[in-house]
Amino acid sequence: MTWIHGPENNLTNVGWLKDLSWNFYAGLHPKFEVMMNFDGIWNENPNATTQRSWGLGGYARFSPTEKFRIAQRYEYFDDTEARSTGFEQILKEYTLTFEYAPEPRFITRLEWRRDWSTTDFFSRGLGGFNDNQDTMTLGMMWIFGPTE
Repeated sequence: MTWIHGPENNLTNVGWLKDLSWNFYAGLHPKFEVMMNFDGIWNENPNATTQRSWGLGGYARFSPTEKFRIAQRYEYFDDTEARSTGFEQILKEYTLTFEYAPEPRFITRLEWRRDWSTTDFFSRGLGGFNDNQDTMTLGMMWIFGPTE
């Protein structure tokens, strides 16, 4: 758990920013692990409106073999006071990841992600904005450094 507390308002030391971050991880089985995360941010500014935002996320990962993993992640972010994104909204995301590591230091990932909001927040280029978006990513990682 991490707690940050202190003055953070523009041009003054009056008012306080409070940031709480909590993470939980459990390796429930050699082939299955879960994680949860909570973040809360409160900005108390006597010269403006006090703003709050908070989020909760979780993921689960299953490793049927040493070289292949499947993970799912879901996140919820409440910014109904527009503290973090500048828009009054609730954001959600779901991600599905397939990971293949043919060698311990070379990892490939195929990932599909769905984001959605309670307002038109995601850019469609010249087509304006929409309340959702889908992305797909193919990535490769080479790991350098000590083996242990």
